Amino acid sequence: AHNSPLDLASVEAPSANG
Repeated sequence: AHNSPLDLASVEAPSANG
């Protein structure tokens, strides 16, 4: 998954930062 750089701990989940 592609999430915000702050969401590295949740790469497999929806980003809560963006």
